Amino acid sequence: MFRRTIYVSVRSVLSRPIHTLLVVQGIAWGAAIGVFPAAVVRGSLERVERRGEQYGADRVIVVQDATAKRRFDWSVSTGRCHSCSSGN
Repeated sequence: MFRRTIYVSVRSVLSRPIHTLLVVQGIAWGAAIGVFPAAVVRGSLERVERRGEQYGADRVIVVQDATAKRRFDWSVSTGRCHSCSSGN
């Protein structure tokens, strides 16, 4: 039974080579259309993240307004500044 199925399949493929080529090409294009856009988007996002890190987009600078009536109390800060020399 299995041999018969293989024989009929091979005979069908060899008897219609253009049809077989077009079907295989359609399957290849279909797979490429499904994978290519997602790969381009993912690669673009990774590159944007790397470039952002190069330009310092992953850093936050906190500046206090000199004309503010109420000054910020740094002692209530919950985070630690790893780049500060005092360790606060």
